[in-house]
Amino acid sequence: MIGKNMNVVFVLFILCKTEGFLLDGQTDSSGGLTEGHFITLMKLLIEEKEQRHKLEFAMTQLHSEFESLHKNYSDLQSNCSTILEQYSFLKNETEVLQTNLEEINKNKANEKIFQAHIMRSISDVTSNISKIQKEVDDLAQLKNVNQLKDMISLQSVLKTLQQDLQRVKQTQQARGQDFLALYNMTLYLRSLSEAQAHRMSGLSLQLDKNQQQIANVSNAVSLTACVSSSKNISAQSVILFSHIKTSIGVSDAASFKTNGTFKCPSAGLYLMTVAVTSGIFNAHFYVYINSKKEFNGLVAKHSPTNYTDIANFEHSGTIIFTARLGVNDTIYVQAGKFIFISNWNSCLSITKIK
Repeated sequence: MIGKNMNVVFVLFILCKTEGFLLDGQTDSSGGLTEGHFITLMKLLIEEKEQRHKLEFAMTQLHSEFESLHKNYSDLQSNCSTILEQYSFLKNETEVLQTNLEEINKNKANEKIFQAHIMRSISDVTSNISKIQKEVDDLAQLKNVNQLKDMISLQSVLKTLQQDLQRVKQTQQARGQDFLALYNMTLYLRSLSEAQAHRMSGLSLQLDKNQQQIANVSNAVSLTACVSSSKNISAQSVILFSHIKTSIGVSDAASFKTNGTFKCPSAGLYLMTVAVTSGIFNAHFYVYINSKKEFNGLVAKHSPTNYTDIANFEHSGTIIFTARLGVNDTIYVQAGKFIFISNWNSCLSITKIK
C-alpha cells in the first residue's frame, strides 16, 4: 500500500515537471507541484486509506459475529438432543411409577375387602362363642356323667375356638401393619410422581425455548464474497464475486459463483455492502434488485486519464445500504462502463439483520 502511494506521488511529480498537473482546473505556470496540489493529493490518499480500513474492519466484525452464531447453533442442537433424551428417560420412569401406583391401589382395594371379611369372621366367631358359653352354662346344671362328658368336650371346643380367634386377631394386626406400609408407600410414590411431573414440565419449557432459539439461528442468512482475480469487465456485464469467504443459509452459493446473482432464501431486512477497487478513471457500477437498477456506485475520478499504468492508480468505491427482500428476490452488481477491477478489496457482503 505504501509502495503504491509513493509511486503515485513520484509519477505526479514527474508529470508536474514535464507537462503540468491538472487537479482543480488550474495550471501552475511555474511547472512545479504547488502546495495546494500536494495537500489535496495527500487528503485524497488519507481518505482512501481510511475508507479501506473501515471496510476491512466491518467485514472482519461481520465474519466473527456469524462464526459465533454458527457455534451457538451447534451448541443449541447438542443441548436440545440432551434434553430430548432426558425427557424420554423421565417419561419412561413416570410410566413405570404410574404402573406401580395402579398396582398398589389395586392391592389396597383387595386389602380392604380382606379386612372386611376378617371382621365378619371375627363377628361370627364371637357370636358362636356366646352361644357355646350359654350352652356350657346350661350343661353345668346336669348331674349325670354323660352330660358332664359332653360339657368337657364343649369346653375343649370352646378353647380351640378361642385360640382360632386369637390367631385371627394376630393376622388382622399383621394385615393392618402391611396396609399402613402400603399407604405410606402410596403417599411417597404420589409425591415422587408430582416431582417428576414438575421436572418434566420445566424440561418441556426449556425444550420449547431452545427449539425457538434454534429456529432463530437457523433463519440466519449471510454471504461474503470477493473477486477471485484482477480482470477487465466490459460495460453492462455482471461482476462475478466468485471467491466466497462466508456462506450461511445460502442454498444456491454454487450458482452465485458462476452467474453473480444472489437469490434471497428468506424474507427480511438485509444489510448490503459493495466495494469495488479499480484503476479506471471515473468507474461506475450499479446494484440491481429484481433486474431493476436501485443503487449507484462510483470509484472516484483519479489520474492517469490515459490508462497507461492502471494497476498503480487503483482507487476504491464503496456503497452500503439496506433493503427489504422477499423469498427468491435477486441481487447482482453490474459494471456501468468498461472497467479494470482489482481483486484487492473488491467484495460483496449481504447479511440478514431482521
